[in-house]
Amino acid sequence: ISSAQKTDIKSNKVKVTKISERNKPYKNNLSNEEIKYYPWTKVSEIKGKIAALNGLPSKNIRVFFKNQELMNGLTMMDYGIPFKKHPEIFYEIFSYQKDYSLEIYGTFPCSSSLKRIIEDSIIGFTKGLKPKLLQDGTSGVYQIRNSDKETIAIFKPIDEEPFTPNNPKDYINQFGSETFKQGILSGEATIREEATYLLDSFNSKKKIKMKFDVPATTFVELCHKSFKSISEELKVMQNDEKIIRGGVIQAFLFENLRSNKNGIKGGIDDFYSNSFKYNYIPKKYGTFQKFIKSDGVMADYSYSLLTVEEAHKIMILDFRILNCDRNDENILLIKKRDKNSKNKEVFYKLVPIDHAYSFPSCLEIGDFDLCWTSWSQAQKPFTEEEKQYIDSIDII
Repeated sequence: ISSAQKTDIKSNKVKVTKISERNKPYKNNLSNEEIKYYPWTKVSEIKGKIAALNGLPSKNIRVFFKNQELMNGLTMMDYGIPFKKHPEIFYEIFSYQKDYSLEIYGTFPCSSSLKRIIEDSIIGFTKGLKPKLLQDGTSGVYQIRNSDKETIAIFKPIDEEPFTPNNPKDYINQFGSETFKQGILSGEATIREEATYLLDSFNSKKKIKMKFDVPATTFVELCHKSFKSISEELKVMQNDEKIIRGGVIQAFLFENLRSNKNGIKGGIDDFYSNSFKYNYIPKKYGTFQKFIKSDGVMADYSYSLLTVEEAHKIMILDFRILNCDRNDENILLIKKRDKNSKNKEVFYKLVPIDHAYSFPSCLEIGDFDLCWTSWSQAQKPFTEEEKQYIDSIDII
């Protein structure tokens, strides 16, 4: 924008709301303020004004727009923040501890029960219980424990997916590398876990409901001194002016996580180079999921024990998310008793987990990718309720 054009543009106002108070009515929310800005106003100026309102240095302020963290060197226009309307941005006040920190990232939704699990996890950290790396699988998966040493959550960091810089199972490569599944690049898998849960959560609010029982999931940033930091052998970009932490959120929106070294949107490498650069201890971003106590996995049982409804639940979910990896190890079984039956008959509830290889960019799914194709329940017709749900899906 030229100097002459700037003189013709009047300022607009942006509403700034503290994340912790975002669900309160506007008139009752003491954190709500309106700040004047222009399209060329830098994020650092917005942070400075918010910091002044709170009596804090601007280094303790983080700002988000549509779950994308805004970086100092860029402008409101760079982020596509609408100028004609009155947009809303969110901020949080932060101060990292020396040994650990666990917070929901930005304005990602989180159920009240999962928030309590996060609180219990932090208490576990204070007791010296560090995230425990599981040896199974090809990615970094951590058990998070409470003060009683009980596993209460599972944490999956983006930078430890297969073929990322910090993968602990020796599948190491740059972000954006080819993975085990076509159509999903490294650094894109973890966020699909969150997307699957949100889809299930959204289903429960529809008129025609169908619950898939995906464990409660949110997206967090977790600092802990026990974590491995970015590999020195696989350095990432350090161009601060083009680093946008929201690169991970671009993945969540399925817009642009794939290698974009020149555009301002940035890639996952940019996101991580900046994140690790400015913190005292290693910081990880990833999904935080409620740990489900079960009686085993599908591999330990015969599919003949399952009701048609439970089997269909998994099938419909996999079609809904275009799952490329439904094996008999990522379906949990929970033994239940039917209280409505005379003899309180036993039945098995299925809990689907591990949805990293979903929502591929290309459709390459074979029957060998879906363990249930050989189940007899797959030959049974859908119920009227299931048909209504399928018919209600908006595919556009």
